[in-house]
Amino acid sequence: MLLAYKVTLRSKPTLNLLHLFALLLLCLPSSNAVEILQWGDSSRGGSFAGPTNPPPDLTNAVAVTAGFYHCLALLADGRVHAWGNNTYGQTNVPATLSDVVAFAAGAYHNLAVTADGRVAAWGATGITDEGQTDIPSGLSNVVQVAAGESHSLALLADGTVVSWGRYPSPATLPMFVPTNLDNCLTIASGAWHGLGITAEGNVIAWGANGRTNVPPGLSNVVALAAGRDHTFGLTAHGQLVGFGTGNPSVFSIPSFLTNVQAVASERLWTVALAADGSLVAWGDTALDFGQTNVPTGASNIVMIAAGRYHGLALNDSSSSGYGWRLPHPRLTTNGAVLEFSTQRGRLYVVERNSSLGSSSWKIEERIAGDGSTRRLNVPVQDASFYRVRRVP
Repeated sequence: MLLAYKVTLRSKPTLNLLHLFALLLLCLPSSNAVEILQWGDSSRGGSFAGPTNPPPDLTNAVAVTAGFYHCLALLADGRVHAWGNNTYGQTNVPATLSDVVAFAAGAYHNLAVTADGRVAAWGATGITDEGQTDIPSGLSNVVQVAAGESHSLALLADGTVVSWGRYPSPATLPMFVPTNLDNCLTIASGAWHGLGITAEGNVIAWGANGRTNVPPGLSNVVALAAGRDHTFGLTAHGQLVGFGTGNPSVFSIPSFLTNVQAVASERLWTVALAADGSLVAWGDTALDFGQTNVPTGASNIVMIAAGRYHGLALNDSSSSGYGWRLPHPRLTTNGAVLEFSTQRGRLYVVERNSSLGSSSWKIEERIAGDGSTRRLNVPVQDASFYRVRRVP
């Protein structure tokens, strides 16, 4: 359900002249409103056999993620559905797993966070077992997880980051978290490196050499996407900044791509969600399995994920406003303040529009959640509607 607020000011903005109108829209997706799009080849030309498309009846997904050659979908009822290659148990979702609120896919393993802050792990059997599924005893109060090739990360509600597993491959070194990373807002994992965003919007990276060279001056970062050897940071202004190692084409962000909503990356390629809800992909196509050939006509995308040679997206075909939630306005003598609660490990996008009937929503701000209630001063504009989306 979505409530959007219209703020109308006449003459000087006083309490007597500030009128607030609440409009109620039923915007929860219907059973056929949200579909999973998949492109590229999750089997790498058949080398990693398994279903290469999501089940056609899987219409109640609220989030997606991708490993090297497998895929996961988080369903509205808190269950996880998996498909793709299962050589190392990647798609053997534990039968008792329920109430999932966040998840992550690594190369050959998966992590899931349940509503009570616990972590479940599966996959990475046999030769791929490097301890990445050995959850530390007593781990609790988890709000976000990230999975690399042979290591795992968990972000706790107090901003602490916990790591387990090893690197590189074959793994020999423990994956220690830097002591200067505290009050962390969000985390990400490449194949052999980890990353975190501090409360000040700075990026701290650790792990294999060459992948942790954060550009000097990079700040105001609200989200991260890590590939095998590289990382992209998304700033509050919608700019992408890449660093790490790899073919120059990996860092060749299209010049027309601005005001980015979200980004996902893997070994050789990256996909971004543009402000208009469309997909843009680029990268090294020396090993081309169609991963950069995004679906044509996709324009209502609400979430993206990148596997080794395949991509995933959630498409809200109903344009119903999937994922948008209610900001709580508070009146002041100078206008209004939007208030909404945030959670660590989540990105929040604030948008404005002059009419609910228009699709021309403009991104006003991107905010990395910190577990607090955020308060934003509403610009003094006539007939403006505001909405907030939490990126899963």
